[in-house]
Amino acid sequence: MTLPVVFAIAGCIALLIGLFGGGVKAKEIEVPVISAWQRIVLGLVGAALIGIAIWVGYPTEPASPAPQSTPGASLVPSPSLAPTLTASPVMPIVPSATPVKNNVPFELAGNWQGTDSSLDILRFTFNEYCNVGEICGTLAIPTSDCKEFPVLVSINGETFVFQETNQQGCSSPTGNDTLVIRQDGSALFGANGQPPTTILYRQP
Repeated sequence: MTLPVVFAIAGCIALLIGLFGGGVKAKEIEVPVISAWQRIVLGLVGAALIGIAIWVGYPTEPASPAPQSTPGASLVPSPSLAPTLTASPVMPIVPSATPVKNNVPFELAGNWQGTDSSLDILRFTFNEYCNVGEICGTLAIPTSDCKEFPVLVSINGETFVFQETNQQGCSSPTGNDTLVIRQDGSALFGANGQPPTTILYRQP
């Protein structure tokens, strides 16, 4: 029987006597009735013995052995582990001669479709972002296999002016097209400087 077990048993017995006050008889062992202050003392002693048993029996971590050096081992650090500082060349900052354009969301972004006075179907596809001087999308006329790439010339409120460029399969002369957004969400389109009369509707 180990020492922590002995302390624990003795502490439990003293604690029980302190709680119940004696008057217990088991076989040939009889514990007489004790007074209140004796019960308090026995209770404290029992609690102390149990605490000692727990403290003595609590396992402690063994100390880690000190590292042993191998005879003849070299303590010289490896040259490959030595830090190497390489001076990087400083690149001069040259300001760009081209102004940076802001990617403002284009109000016409999406697909539009309508039918002109010649019953030709017009299909516009505008990019999500477009700045003045840039190609903003495509204009396709399926009935004549015509395709154009309109360049944004100016914006005045809800009026957009485009220049027709890079025509493919188109017979009409190039010029400036006008597109005006209406309050109901549709748009009016006029080609080659003509008044905008062709109604365009947004497509999914």
